[in-house]
Amino acid sequence: MLFTIIAGTVLTITAQAAAATPANADADTDPMVCQKVPELGSRIRAKRICMRKSEWEAQRRSDKMMIDRSQTQQRLDGGG
Repeated sequence: MLFTIIAGTVLTITAQAAAATPANADADTDPMVCQKVPELGSRIRAKRICMRKSEWEAQRRSDKMMIDRSQTQQRLDGGG
């Protein structure tokens, strides 16, 4: 479940960052970073995702907010 949340946010953040990033962004100040993300249902296969460092940081913040919101909602609903 967490992987599907992360995969969804990767697509969302990538689309938002592509729209917000100017075409002449300086690569030295915001380098491209590639990471291997495991594919759901496979222990071996992984997908390589490349984004700028700032995009990865934005994704991590978004993921953390989504997880915190989910955990808070579970407590409010009486879940454990």
